[in-house]
Amino acid sequence: MKTRILLVILMLVVTSSLAYAGGTLPFESGLTKISNSLSGPVAISIAVIAFAAAGIMYVFNPDATALIKGLIGLCIALGVMFGGKVFVDLIAKPSSSGCIITQDYIDKMPKS
Repeated sequence: MKTRILLVILMLVVTSSLAYAGGTLPFESGLTKISNSLSGPVAISIAVIAFAAAGIMYVFNPDATALIKGLIGLCIALGVMFGGKVFVDLIAKPSSSGCIITQDYIDKMPKS
């Protein structure tokens, strides 16, 4: 019984030390490449074109058949797929290009 408990403690110590070894997972580089590909200028252009095509199809053909509605959905899905990372980056990441108020601007303000 004592050997089993000792074996379990030893396994927990070894696995926890391996978890904090700082190694990378084998699929991280591939996912990073995909993420960078989906956030470049080409992906943004594809997303804008897909949203524009879906909007034009929807506006000029409101009584569309099931096939046309499927194409509109496909265009919206492509726009979300290619523009999704950029949209999430806009929401989730803090921006350093916010409003910067300098002391000169404060000095020029009218005093009341």
